This record gives sequence, structure tokens and C-alpha cells, in this order.
Amino acid sequence: MRLLVLSGATAPFELLIELILSEEVLQSVYDAGVTELRVQYGMAEAMYEKCRQRLRQRLDDQLDKDAPEWAAVDISGFGLTSKIADEIQAADLVVSHAGTGSILDSLRAGKRLLTVVNPDLMDNHQRQIADRLAAYQYLVSFVPLKREDDKMALGASIQALLGAPIRPLPPPQSTKLANLIDTVAGIV
Repeated sequence: MRLLVLSGATAPFELLIELILSEEVLQSVYDAGVTELRVQYGMAEAMYEKCRQRLRQRLDDQLDKDAPEWAAVDISGFGLTSKIADEIQAADLVVSHAGTGSILDSLRAGKRLLTVVNPDLMDNHQRQIADRLAAYQYLVSFVPLKREDDKMALGASIQALLGAPIRPLPPPQSTKLANLIDTVAGIV
């Protein structure tokens, strides 16, 4: 099973990268049956590499012991790409920052989606959107509180995503908008 993490292409969300590449979350990902983890790090390549190095060091420190189960997850990352739709389509699950574009791209592709709200943004627009869509059961939403237990909570949210009742996003109703524009413009 492939899990795709979208941390945002242009506005770095380093906390999401740190959380997803923690041993605790990787263990939850492994327990959920994920064998491949793709991380879109966008402009935060340095954070991605720092986290990968920390994981490699942890494995090197355990050479005389059995490797932890999470080490079986194949992890790879990428920066900016024009082929994000292909990445989303190839994923079984998506964990994404709570930006509207990424949410809609994932839901329109019919993917099970966990949004992670960026607590550093000045207003709560991401949380408002994610909470509303979660209330309608289109996705599962998670808000990190910048505490140590965020790792366990995010791992639990990924596990919950697998069993959560998720509704498909209804198709866009572009004819309603077109009719409204025609009416307002006096065409009809």
C-alpha cells in the first residue's frame, strides 16, 4: 500500500515532515499496512534530509539488534513537480496539509484523505475547511498541538483513516454556476 504525504509545494510545512518521519508515526504507518511512503517536501528539502539522516542514524545505532518494523517502509521524497496529480492517483492513502487545492485534488481523485492543519498560520482558514469537510465525512482531520504526543496522535489518525466512514466528494455542479452567470448577465 502506498501512502503519499503532501506537505505543500511552496509554503513549507516542516512540522508535518518531522511528524511523518518520526519513528512513532512510521510504526503506525507500517502497522496500517503501508509499504511505500512518498513525501512531497516542496521547499523544505533540508528538513526532509535532516529527518532521513536521523532515521538512518537510528538504524545504524541498532546494527547489533533487529531492525524496527518501520524500517521495512520504503521512504522516498520529491520537491516541486508538475506531476502531482499522477502521484495522488498512484497513492492508496493521502496525508496532506490542509490547503484547499491539495484537499480537492485528493478528494476528486477518490483518495482516502487525512488533512493536517498547519498551526503556524495566522488565521484558522485551513482548520475551518478541514473541520467542515471532516464533519461531512469526506476526510479525517488532524491538528498538531506541538506536543510530544502529536506523533502518537497522528499515527492514531492514520490508523483511523483506514476504518473511518468516508463519503466520496460529489461531482462539481458547474451547470448551476453557468446558469447563475447567464441569469445575472441577462443572457437567459
